[in-house]
Amino acid sequence: MALTCGLWWTYFASAKQKLDDALAGCTGNVQSKMARDTFSLIHFPMMCGIIAYAVAVEEIVAHPEEPLLLEGRLALALALILFVGGTALAIWRATSVLMLPRIVAMGAAALAIALLANVNPTVTLTIALVGIAIVGFFERSFVAESVEVQ
Repeated sequence: MALTCGLWWTYFASAKQKLDDALAGCTGNVQSKMARDTFSLIHFPMMCGIIAYAVAVEEIVAHPEEPLLLEGRLALALALILFVGGTALAIWRATSVLMLPRIVAMGAAALAIALLANVNPTVTLTIALVGIAIVGFFERSFVAESVEVQ
């Protein structure tokens, strides 16, 4: 449950407002293209991330005492990359700000999840939650860490 809330938080705590503000800050054709890109094209992989997350959680609920098979670990890793990384891509498209801590934290968590076999699913979920917590820490504490791309 904490991980599900954490994923929700990575989008609605600040990303959604950044996207809304960027969209409101432009007009005409620029606004139309930004809306298409950020709220449609880029949100599609994010929704696929939610589906991959559901697949992984279903596997964990069905077999709570067994280590996740490679397919389940890859589903969870892909979920993090698509959803949290997709949000970073949407923000970059809308604001030209590269959310590097978000990308690095999710990449590291996804890699650890994919490679760490034969552990209880609680460990796997904890790795994902730690990745989400790192994203939250950096985005709240070190907002200046974001890199503007010209």
